[in-house]
Amino acid sequence: ILEKFRIAKENAFPIPETLSYLREFFRDGLLPGLYGVAGIPGVGKTTWLNLLCDELAKIGYKSIYFLTEEPEYRLLLRSIKRENLKNFEELISQDWIENRITFELTPEYTAESLEGIISGIIEREGKAIFIVDSLHALQMSNQLDTREKTILKTELLAHIARDLLIPVFFTSFIPKSLYKEKPNIGAFKEAGEIEYLIDVGIVLWRDLEEKKDSKIPISLHIVKNRFGRTGEFPLI
Repeated sequence: ILEKFRIAKENAFPIPETLSYLREFFRDGLLPGLYGVAGIPGVGKTTWLNLLCDELAKIGYKSIYFLTEEPEYRLLLRSIKRENLKNFEELISQDWIENRITFELTPEYTAESLEGIISGIIEREGKAIFIVDSLHALQMSNQLDTREKTILKTELLAHIARDLLIPVFFTSFIPKSLYKEKPNIGAFKEAGEIEYLIDVGIVLWRDLEEKKDSKIPISLHIVKNRFGRTGEFPLI
């Protein structure tokens, strides 16, 4: 047990200063494992994960970001805006951007093929965290029903985290039945009971009664954590 924990700590990714609030929940950094990030549409899942990848890149750590629901350029436009840059030329000139590896997840990238693809990238580029945005839009070659596909896709991502010893993140939606409840592990249940497969469950939350303006209160809830404590933190 101690040897496995030592190896896990050796393969952990540090938490960037911009996201230092996460250290309260992950004292050993982002350990290898499967991290689910749930939230209603538009709450900021992609924005938050993109920020994580940008800040890791600035301190020399790589990420592999697979998008299923928006084109690659829109993801990087978020970085341009946040960094107060003018255009893609200015983004490309940043020395840290080479640590960002992004893909649009087209149909030839299936859940079954991802481990081989990620393994090849890591062999060439070095260790990287891996993000799938989102789980539900990830394609599979197997003809299963939606619930079975969701569970199998989650199992395949868990294997990638375990076999390659890297943190793996995926995004998913919160079921509408839970929109007015306090964030809890149920956010992952109706997505195929995947709460048993994830090591960490993160829910981004906002009050639907709040009027939309330039600053919407968002809270980050750690509803499951095999690596530390659960709890919440306020964001904007």
